[in-house]
Amino acid sequence: MTTKISSITRCIATVAAILIAFGFTSNAQKMAKLSVPVDTLKARAAADGERYNALLARFIAADTTLTVEEAALVYYGYYDAPIERKAPSITERFNALDSVKAGNYEAAYTMLAKLIENNPVAAQDIYKAYLCAKSTGRTEEAKCLLHKSLLLARVIMASGDGKTLDTALCVNEISDEYFFLYDIVKAPRIKSQRLEIHDGHKYDILTIEANGKTSDIYFLTFMSAADILLN
Repeated sequence: MTTKISSITRCIATVAAILIAFGFTSNAQKMAKLSVPVDTLKARAAADGERYNALLARFIAADTTLTVEEAALVYYGYYDAPIERKAPSITERFNALDSVKAGNYEAAYTMLAKLIENNPVAAQDIYKAYLCAKSTGRTEEAKCLLHKSLLLARVIMASGDGKTLDTALCVNEISDEYFFLYDIVKAPRIKSQRLEIHDGHKYDILTIEANGKTSDIYFLTFMSAADILLN
């Protein structure tokens, strides 16, 4: 039997504590949710490319005045906005992640910078690039990349609580799930992962294990790897 609430609550509390420590939100705001549904943000991005491009430029520049709501529009609207998108390289991403694991930070940083240029809202790539920048003495780049990583973590946290299908955490792609759980939350072991489709939406349900108990965390994932390559 799965015990759902406690581990998930601890995970969300961990993210909140990290964000507060870096000045992203106050204790009073830490559990605040987005004021509009994610589907509405996606529709707004699709309808107003000029505004979307302006917000995307601010995000890329690590503009510290960008609000969580604005960042959410940038993140969730990326695949809906009428902008030119470059096809990502799945192989290049795997190579970059392997290089990070091996401690080859200089090579990894070069690969990740290219991946981020192709997809400036890829949360996992941004965070791994931060680690590489920090490890190679790129202080200013690391600061900007960390800012963007934590802002995206705040956006994902604001989309739901991950406890049910109705309150699933919303992410653009599967790699963003791993960014949130492994890089930000530092979640315990993922015991299993399953895909469910409800009302045409794809949900990834990850079961994490800690202290002999298991908890399900629900993600609403908008894009599969195939969807991204075809977009």
